[in-house]
Amino acid sequence: MTDSLLTVIELFATTKVRRIPVIGDNAQVQHVITRSDIVEWMHENMNNFPELKATPLHRLACAKKEVYCLPLSAHAIDGFRLMAQHKVSAVGILDNDGKVAANLKLTDVKRADGNIGPRLAMTLPEYHHAQEKKRNLILSNLAAFSGAVNMLCQHTSRRMFVFDPQNNKPAGVFSQSDAIEELHRYLKSQETATTKAA
Repeated sequence: MTDSLLTVIELFATTKVRRIPVIGDNAQVQHVITRSDIVEWMHENMNNFPELKATPLHRLACAKKEVYCLPLSAHAIDGFRLMAQHKVSAVGILDNDGKVAANLKLTDVKRADGNIGPRLAMTLPEYHHAQEKKRNLILSNLAAFSGAVNMLCQHTSRRMFVFDPQNNKPAGVFSQSDAIEELHRYLKSQETATTKAA
């Protein structure tokens, strides 16, 4: 792994930046690296991180995040209000059994057409049906880190909801940012271990 790649991983893990431009010798932007690029690279090189690869999601730091969800009876505006209140970019939509059936994302507003006003008054199922949605990703918290990264890449998704198989209730959210932060922690711990051994 090159020093420049480590720098990119550290920048993504420790700041809110979403894109990093690569400047060529001619002072022109040659390429733009995104979080998706790093997660894809991670997926392709997962065997280089054996301990992290096998770690179940419930043992990761991201598993301790609070999950914000709303019932089917709530309205779209309630979901966006909840996101603003807790400074998150998505909330889960729970079915009648308390399981995550779908999610509402901040980007849903950006992708909406000029009729967003009336849509905010819709119930979450109505709003969800009116939007063009990707498949909702849901994964057990017993799944390995590598499986979660693979799913993010396979479905080109930024996040997935994690559930506890003991009660089928929401247990966390795993995002591209979480994957990069976990990789950063792992690399730092490996660096510390190498330094101590020396």
